[in-house]
Amino acid sequence: MRFTWMILLSASIPAAVALADWPTFGADPQRTSWARYEKLLDPGNVATLELKWKVHLDNAPKELTSLAAPIVADQIKTMKGIKEFVLVAGSSDNLAAIDADTGKLVWRKTFGVTGTPIQKPNTLCPYALNATPVVQTARPKTVYAISSDGKLHALSIIDGEDRFPPKPFVPAFSKNWSLNLADGTLYTAISQRCNAVMSGVYSIDLAAPDQPIRSFEAGRPGIWGRAGVAISASGRVFGETGDGSFDPAKGQWADTFLALSVKELKLTDYYTPTNREWLTRKDLDMGNMTPVVFSFKGKEYLAGAGKEGRLFLLDTASMGGETHRQPLYRSPLLTNEEVNHAGHGFWGAFATWEDKEGTRWLYATAQRGAAFPHHQWRHAPRKRDGLPDGNQGRIGSVIPCLDFARPECSGAAGDRQRRGVCALKRRRRPPGG
Repeated sequence: MRFTWMILLSASIPAAVALADWPTFGADPQRTSWARYEKLLDPGNVATLELKWKVHLDNAPKELTSLAAPIVADQIKTMKGIKEFVLVAGSSDNLAAIDADTGKLVWRKTFGVTGTPIQKPNTLCPYALNATPVVQTARPKTVYAISSDGKLHALSIIDGEDRFPPKPFVPAFSKNWSLNLADGTLYTAISQRCNAVMSGVYSIDLAAPDQPIRSFEAGRPGIWGRAGVAISASGRVFGETGDGSFDPAKGQWADTFLALSVKELKLTDYYTPTNREWLTRKDLDMGNMTPVVFSFKGKEYLAGAGKEGRLFLLDTASMGGETHRQPLYRSPLLTNEEVNHAGHGFWGAFATWEDKEGTRWLYATAQRGAAFPHHQWRHAPRKRDGLPDGNQGRIGSVIPCLDFARPECSGAAGDRQRRGVCALKRRRRPPGG
């Protein structure tokens, strides 16, 4: 079956002028998934979302890989007016632009692939286009994508024509994750050792005349969070690694948060949980998550998680202290009490934003945990001494309480003695939420 559906929902609300750019997985280089300029959707009208259009895309799935996450480019000046395009990459090395207003296909590009992999495809290694593309919003608007043979493609957002000839970027038939773009440099992560390629992070400086390619090799442990790597405003690249060997002297970084310099991709810092050996033995790796970077009261933080079912808060200026083993906060076990490595714990990517009252919220997807029947967690830090304090959340009938400043105040809603003075508020779901 070659065809795959692309569906758009819209709300029955009056039109308004607002930028709709969503140029990369998670909206921005920090991977916050925060629609900062959203003015239309709110708790009062989100229940009115309805199908606006759907479109067939000619794409052949490969193993379990099909369509990448869609991205959106707004304010595209064409001969037919100013348009908003939805861009979707397909596993069979193609990229489509869809008119967001009509659902009609504007252009479609199929990438030529050279060479063949040295191994047969399988579930982990489909030898497909896997990385979500990214849009350069500065003019000329350009969309970047990596084909399965490792070549970088730069296309005009207007008509899909090449901005420059395809050029080698990452090793051919490696498994790449969502592209990220910051200050003219593109980044991607590699995992699963597909086609015998070691895991790591790659970058290409598009702003430099010679467009140098740089890489950091993490060894066997993969960096396979769906959103790839996160890039901070302070100028570092962050990723989480999966299971494998841990030997910093030999460049082996299993189950570790890595911080790399943005230009040279040199290791600048790292944090490794104290139970790392147990995590690897139980296949509870953290490489399945992309961390998120955010600021709170003028200080920059990194939040991360993994299959174990715990959340971590790190100071981007000193991720694990002198020992690289001391986070700002390590939550109690929030999900995956079964210690199951397959589809349990935290997976994918985060979402975080700050409301008008200055409250910072964090959402994380939890898979199949008894404590998280609705697969979602939320905390709202209050402010004390510049650190999150007094966090509250709601998952179905269970409310986890996390307090980064006072770990003794952390626990589930039923654990009242250990919670101490930590306050909780039960909140009903919003209509349609």
